[in-house]
Amino acid sequence: RWVVGGETNGNGNETQRTRDSDSPKSSHSPKAPEYSPNTEHGSGHDEHAATLHTPRGMRSVPGARGGILPVLPTVIRLAIREHARCLARNVDLGNLSALCRLIDFDARAFFADESASAQNGGAARLGDFPKALALASESMKRHDNPPGGGSNPAWAGVGHFLEQTVKGGSLCAEWTLVTATLLRRKDALRAVFAGRVEIEEAWERGVLSCADAARERNDSQTSAFLTEFLEEVRGKKGPV
Repeated sequence: RWVVGGETNGNGNETQRTRDSDSPKSSHSPKAPEYSPNTEHGSGHDEHAATLHTPRGMRSVPGARGGILPVLPTVIRLAIREHARCLARNVDLGNLSALCRLIDFDARAFFADESASAQNGGAARLGDFPKALALASESMKRHDNPPGGGSNPAWAGVGHFLEQTVKGGSLCAEWTLVTATLLRRKDALRAVFAGRVEIEEAWERGVLSCADAARERNDSQTSAFLTEFLEEVRGKKGPV
């Protein structure tokens, strides 16, 4: 394993909160459910402070919250979650990022729950870092030229996806390492390393392995990208 577990925070389950209206109820039409702001991340500033909770009486589905997701029928939210599992098993970073971008899927809650409840960490674990990095890279490349030349939800959402996995701490660490490498985000990598030399060295070996594999298949662009980024992280210049 190339990531050492650390934190044992919660399983990502959603809270269920509503508030009653001061206005009288109508006898002819049911009152639509109202929601309280999401304050699970504390009192500090959070870009998702207005995220909606699951309405009272509806089954909580980790990950399926945010935007319109909480008010969708449970069967649809479960289908979205299962779709996310399939994407994660294939390390389809592009479509996972698009899912977060387009429907505000909560990747942090999803991976946290997978880590806590699924066998061997479920979708939160990637196992083989070089293989995962290569699959994630290919996934993002498939989104390089969107049909019609419009906005690409995968590239537009991958930065937000990374921010969510960073906030997830050790429960999302493997996804953070892969995504941060492809985005050249040294700050996110160091959040995972956290001074633990064994993780940093394992990451370096994985990146070198990927660079060598790219070189062998004559993919000089990928090889140069990984080699240069490794040098940046190491804080030195010149040949690796």
